[in-house]
Amino acid sequence: MRPRVANAITFDNFWFFLGLVSIAPFLIISYYNQPSVDDFYFTVKSQSIGALNAQIEWYLTWTGRYFSTFILSINPLVYNNLMLYKAIPVLLIAGLWLSLSFLVQAVFINIKTKHLFFISTSIMMLFFFQMPSTSQGVYWLAGAVTYQLGNILFVLCLCSLIRFLNKKQTIDLLYTIFLAFAVIGSNETSMLLLDFTVIVIFLISSFQRKKADFHLALLLLFMAVFSVIVLRSPGNSIRAGYFTNNHQIIYTITESFKLIYSIALEWLPFTICMSLVLFDYINKNNIQFNTRFFDIHPSIAFLFLCALLFIAYLPGLWSLGTPPPARTINVIYFTFIGGCFYFLCTIHVVLKKNGVIFLPYSPYVKYFMLILILINLYKPNNIKTAWGDLFSRRASLYNEQVYHRYELVRQTASDNVTVPKLINTPKTIFVSDISEHSNDWTNKGFADYMKKKSIVIITE
Repeated sequence: MRPRVANAITFDNFWFFLGLVSIAPFLIISYYNQPSVDDFYFTVKSQSIGALNAQIEWYLTWTGRYFSTFILSINPLVYNNLMLYKAIPVLLIAGLWLSLSFLVQAVFINIKTKHLFFISTSIMMLFFFQMPSTSQGVYWLAGAVTYQLGNILFVLCLCSLIRFLNKKQTIDLLYTIFLAFAVIGSNETSMLLLDFTVIVIFLISSFQRKKADFHLALLLLFMAVFSVIVLRSPGNSIRAGYFTNNHQIIYTITESFKLIYSIALEWLPFTICMSLVLFDYINKNNIQFNTRFFDIHPSIAFLFLCALLFIAYLPGLWSLGTPPPARTINVIYFTFIGGCFYFLCTIHVVLKKNGVIFLPYSPYVKYFMLILILINLYKPNNIKTAWGDLFSRRASLYNEQVYHRYELVRQTASDNVTVPKLINTPKTIFVSDISEHSNDWTNKGFADYMKKKSIVIITE
């Protein structure tokens, strides 16, 4: 029995266990998730005038994000299904893992299932560990559908494009065009990132083939049309009027570089640790890259990464005149992870051509890296916070408070209702509460959803 137990406790098995422990709390805590802020606003608008009419109104008065607003206009709250609302974070987490798995399968040759699971789960661990805001990125429906779903669709679009470039089948091109339509209509940050990525792919392909790729040019034409639809939305101009310090080109450029420098210092150390473990796994298992997509000089890949981060910051800084909110930085962090791994993969491919192993080190170094990762997991981070919200019962008590608030509102005969303030809220899933001001737009959205004239919290 003892030898079997010893054989079972391998580095790979422990890593699988660590991955499950890292992702599990984010799935479990979904049960205690509750809607807030924009969730009610989108729901009431769709209930009152219908999903299609809501799209027209959003486009004309607030935003050109035609895809994410449509999804929000048919969200479960429109049909008064709160349990399905709670299931959406689980679907998003599962969707992200599946999309990453498809991408890993596309960039490696004949990869085994266990290897695919290892790599995809490792990337998920890295993303959730340092995600700037889990509440805005996964659990707040309006933020998650606009940005996290945009991440998933972006990855799926890349998978579809890779499949088309490999097989040249029309159906794959059609899938890519549709997914590009969805990504571009989700949010402006994902729109610019996808536009830039496909332009770079087109230029590299044209340079290598010594002629323009007609199919990629056709894809870019469709993407240009979709992007114009977003950017020319009358609602964008109206929304821009709420921000007085926007559209400052010098500020936008200089602040972008400052923010890129600061996030690199913050995100890079743990990303390097995870990368060392991943590439050791790739080397040890002799996992083969599809070199077609990594056969460029690493310096070009590095410049591509820097350009992606710069572009990712542009929409927020240009349109708001301030650093973008956490939900947007979630997208930037996701881009940072993807860009870093792509850069490292190009180094791996170049070195392997010359018979050199990328990042070789002894087992002792590997276990030292594991210790560093465990130390980081012990420090304040999203994974530790999520487990803390569960074991401390902050999540369940928050859920009970919100249900109590619903019941209190329903039982109050008056159209003007006061409710207790939410206390000891869980950081993992809580975004914000209503205020003591009845004319606050968040209060109005909640009051309209509950069919009351006004709802405010009790001031002490």
